[in-house]
Amino acid sequence: MAEAPDRKGSDPFTSQAPAVSVVIPLYNKEATILRALDSVFRQTIQDFEVIVVNDGSTDGSRHALSAITDPRLRIIDQPNAGAAAARNCGIAEAASDLIAFLDADDEWSENHIETLLRLLRKWPHCGVVASSYWVGSEAGLLRRAILRGLPEHWEGELEDYFGLATRSEPPLWTSAVAVRASLIRTLGGFPEGIVSGEDLLTWARLAVHTRIAYCTEPTAIFWLAPSHRFETSPEVRRPIEITDNVGKGLSELCRSQMATPVKRALRKYLALWCRMRANALLLSGRRVAALQAAARGLLCDPAQAKLYPYLLLPFLPQALVFGLFRRHSAIRRAERSAAAGSAASLGL
Repeated sequence: MAEAPDRKGSDPFTSQAPAVSVVIPLYNKEATILRALDSVFRQTIQDFEVIVVNDGSTDGSRHALSAITDPRLRIIDQPNAGAAAARNCGIAEAASDLIAFLDADDEWSENHIETLLRLLRKWPHCGVVASSYWVGSEAGLLRRAILRGLPEHWEGELEDYFGLATRSEPPLWTSAVAVRASLIRTLGGFPEGIVSGEDLLTWARLAVHTRIAYCTEPTAIFWLAPSHRFETSPEVRRPIEITDNVGKGLSELCRSQMATPVKRALRKYLALWCRMRANALLLSGRRVAALQAAARGLLCDPAQAKLYPYLLLPFLPQALVFGLFRRHSAIRRAERSAAAGSAASLGL
């Protein structure tokens, strides 16, 4: 599909460009890409284009796309460079000034685009619009993302994104977010070359540059990988970088802010990131690095009580550490499973 250069970045409400550009990075998701695309094509609002960036898939993902004949679908092939690079490619090619992201193994409720556009109409000065999301397990159970401090049925502008993100699960999840193309292009898109956490850093950068309109009704489903459960456990190994590029990026954001409530909230968020990193490092056996991450977090926020155990845990036998994490994870899974419902009963 050829793209008219003068349409790129057009306003979703005033131009003849699509209201939304949907960007999907694709790497070896043969089993789920058609489900993701089907959820897009079932939207109540059909004014969109879909850009799938095939990031060097080696399975049948690229062939699976041949089943789609909808002219709104555009496929771009590139050598494998990571999800951030694939999203940035889609951002560069988007015709609309509203870009909605969807991962190839997630899906949308039928009213997702409708919700995003409603938020943008009501709060047009916001550069980011997003909804809450369901977290789906391998067994097909869904639970709401945990958002502490927001009503269950609410929409409006987030007054304290970093405070919400610190006390909750990530309020912004890639498959439930849309951004103005002009803004994310100005900020340089997603940081490339980061193994994990580039999305969290991107949302943090956006949060200090613009307002966020948000709806607590879930309109997207984040499907956990088959090896994951509702809570990360010692059996789950996530790749972690030697260099903490996300932490460095968050630190730079802190330094760029004046002594304001935003800066204080951002420092608490950085402390949370340090705890997440200390957790992953500890489970991978990198005890000294875990201790260093915990210490950095406490320098940012000495009141972060959950960081203090990480000053002791690196000195315990690894088997005991695993046992403690298994017990903690089992308790958390039980709590969250109590709030989970059947995907079929929800009609999603």
